[in-house]
Amino acid sequence: MTARTAYHRLARESPEHRWWRLPAGLGIGVVAYFGLSIVVIVYLMIGTAIGDQMDLFEDFLDSPDLELDNPWFLGISLLLVALMLPSIQIGRLIGPLDRFGDLWSVDGRLRWRWLGACSLLAAVVYTVVIVGALVLDDAQVTVRIDGAAVTAVVIVFATVPLQATAEEAVFRGHLMQMFASWTRWTVIPVVLSTALFVAGHTYDLWGLVDVGIFGVTAAVLAIRTGGLEAPIAAHAANNIVLMVAESVSDVWVTTVDYGPVDLLPTVVSSALMIGGCELLMRRTGTHRTRERLPDPPPRRKKVKHAGVAVPPPPPTWPPPPPPPRR
Repeated sequence: MTARTAYHRLARESPEHRWWRLPAGLGIGVVAYFGLSIVVIVYLMIGTAIGDQMDLFEDFLDSPDLELDNPWFLGISLLLVALMLPSIQIGRLIGPLDRFGDLWSVDGRLRWRWLGACSLLAAVVYTVVIVGALVLDDAQVTVRIDGAAVTAVVIVFATVPLQATAEEAVFRGHLMQMFASWTRWTVIPVVLSTALFVAGHTYDLWGLVDVGIFGVTAAVLAIRTGGLEAPIAAHAANNIVLMVAESVSDVWVTTVDYGPVDLLPTVVSSALMIGGCELLMRRTGTHRTRERLPDPPPRRKKVKHAGVAVPPPPPTWPPPPPPPRR
């Protein structure tokens, strides 16, 4: 049987792999992120100063991370998170460029058709579960449709996919592959990447547990489906449904105090998403793993012939990438 390589093991498989490459890439990505963030903040500061609206800029700096009352503050906050995507890709440039696409999937690219299928599944799952939870909770919901609500919904649909993609590329992509390159135990990269994901949120105890459950779900989806498409779809759908619900009503889903019972929707949606992706994988034939790359040929020493050093023939590594699936 041909050996296969799972998504989280792709970085380890490269002959150019060194234990320090992915941490160094992470460091470069962090520096790039702060640099890009400073550029955006300075641009906003100059723009508000020219428009004599520095009070607005100060209000943005003092606002919570995701301020749904002000859709423009919300959009800027989400775009600042989305800057993690180009930042981590800059960090990945330190590795072998022929394996640059390994961040996305075992096919070495973002599988758009599979992403579309996962997005449809996620939209149904998270809409039904979250709306169903509100109905079962017998919550008194007051719907408001005004200019601010419509603007917020448009901004959510425009920016949340970028924010979700960026977070998945960092936590379920680069970080999980980095931790997996150091150990043969799959549970270790899952736990460590999830712990860092949880640390990036500012909820109470049960809210952080809820984030942790989603983080583990996203990690399982990445490993079981061979790429980041399913985690991106789940992350984007979850956030879009929650933020749209808060934008057009007086329901505050992401800012209330959590309790153990509030974990149930996340558990149910996670189980449905994992099960649904398993069924879709079988129907679509999407790759979970890829054939293990052959070992690189050993380096040959120079052979002296008639007093002349004859260089060895060029190595045949790396092998050409597999043809794209149609």
